[in-house]
Amino acid sequence: LHPRVRRQRQMCIRDSICPDPFGYAVEDEVFSIAAEGKTTVNRQKGNLISEPIFELKAIMDSTSSYVDIEVNGELVRVKGKLAEGETFVLDTAKLTAKVVDSNTGVTLRNALSQLDELVFPELNPGGNEVLVSVSGATFTELTIQGRSRWV
Repeated sequence: LHPRVRRQRQMCIRDSICPDPFGYAVEDEVFSIAAEGKTTVNRQKGNLISEPIFELKAIMDSTSSYVDIEVNGELVRVKGKLAEGETFVLDTAKLTAKVVDSNTGVTLRNALSQLDELVFPELNPGGNEVLVSVSGATFTELTIQGRSRWV
């Protein structure tokens, strides 16, 4: 080497992004609630709080109709019209709400405006209290896909 050139040790710091560091259940728990009132949903898979998908089937004929879904004290009020053959889907991981055709799964419309407030409840490992109540609506079924996950 030339006397004026010295070798220097160089260091490189690299930031990396890990958008989803969790492992998910391949076959996950699905909970079905077919009656109004309080139900305990017991998640047995996963060791972290999960971001479930809620699928609500009900008939709500008027804009003043609503279905309340309270999960561990967090209230989700779904209001407005929902016809027979339609399913209201609340995806807590994607922070979205939509109405889909119950038979085909095709999205019919964005439904964020049908939420009284933007609330996206999570499920704890173990027991979770779910309370369903209605006003001016006919409740059919609430399905909860657990989306269990691990670190």
